[in-house]
Amino acid sequence: MPPSASPLPSATGYESQPYSGPWDLGALILFLDSVLKAHPETTVWNISANLRHACERNRVSEFGHQLSQLARRHRVLFVVSTGNRTGDGEERIAPPADAEAALTVAGRLPNGHGKVGDFCPVSRVGLGPDDMLKPELSWFSVVQVIGGRYGRASSYAAALVSRLAAHTWAHLRQPSPDLVKALLINAADGVGHHYRRGYGSPVRPQLPWETDDGTVTLCWQGRMSAKLRYYWEGIEIPLSLRPGGLFRGRVRLVCILAPVTHMRGTNYASTRLEAALQYRNGKGEWARLAGSLPSDTAEGIARAKDAKWQPLRCYNRQTRRGVTLGGPELRLSARLFWRDRYLYPELETDEVECDVTFIVTLQSSDAQAPVHAEFIQAMDGKVEHAVIEPEIEIDSSI
Repeated sequence: MPPSASPLPSATGYESQPYSGPWDLGALILFLDSVLKAHPETTVWNISANLRHACERNRVSEFGHQLSQLARRHRVLFVVSTGNRTGDGEERIAPPADAEAALTVAGRLPNGHGKVGDFCPVSRVGLGPDDMLKPELSWFSVVQVIGGRYGRASSYAAALVSRLAAHTWAHLRQPSPDLVKALLINAADGVGHHYRRGYGSPVRPQLPWETDDGTVTLCWQGRMSAKLRYYWEGIEIPLSLRPGGLFRGRVRLVCILAPVTHMRGTNYASTRLEAALQYRNGKGEWARLAGSLPSDTAEGIARAKDAKWQPLRCYNRQTRRGVTLGGPELRLSARLFWRDRYLYPELETDEVECDVTFIVTLQSSDAQAPVHAEFIQAMDGKVEHAVIEPEIEIDSSI
């Protein structure tokens, strides 16, 4: 369904009372909590308002933390702007852009052809506290305002992404905030995270919930606890992606963990996810095709190269020369790890379950290759379509 024919998800306005008192975070959080309780149908909420200072380097702000708590409690995706540069002090993202559960959006300028170009110089930049992978996305941040002049602000970009997030939610059979967030990141044009652009902009020809013939995207959600190994097996490799027993194509793996967090110092996330998409090599052994570095990797390397303790992970791999396959299937392997357990004396930490979301995309360099059809046929009913067509009511009397 083209965007012009998609129904715009309903928006609700709330009357605000005049207020001239000091900034009160507690009052704002209570207000948001009450509104979300009164309107459980709320799915996506745009917050294009930031504090005027950068987030701290090692500690998540109280604003960001409380917003994440609201998001998890009410199953709402907050889409937050990075904030705009003030010219004073550091120019990193401004709270609540450091909310781990939120989708943080930076600005991006158009190029000479009207497509997304370079980063917006007005927009604040990442990374977030403790090297949190913020922002996640970037989008057009230049608009023409009253009087014909042009304005630039990260708030414009966040509003546009909010609309796309709402449409994505409306098209999913079993939507969740993390699933919508992961699909938007999966649709972005970047191959890795950039401190100004995030993972890029969702500008591919297909909408986030769609694929072309040469691509198949799998998405699922689950729950994980520590000291167990989890395997999702039997992911058939389409014939078009394994000519001559070699895997040839692009792989993208997006993982999002709903972590256990705290506000008692640094090390905000107390749980982390290790996940890898695996294949059988020529020796018949399972090997990593894309995903986390092995758990025995040195801590400094794992933090620098793999964002080890970040709840969001995104991996890309293009196998131009091909990877020798020992079998026609892939599997996803995942584990959950803890740190700072002493902070939770009231919990049996090994029994705590955390929500996880995975997206696996397999893509041919030929958009016309029958990858999607081959995968559906090979899986033989073991997967279901995650997309629904929203009902559109038309008033014939108009």
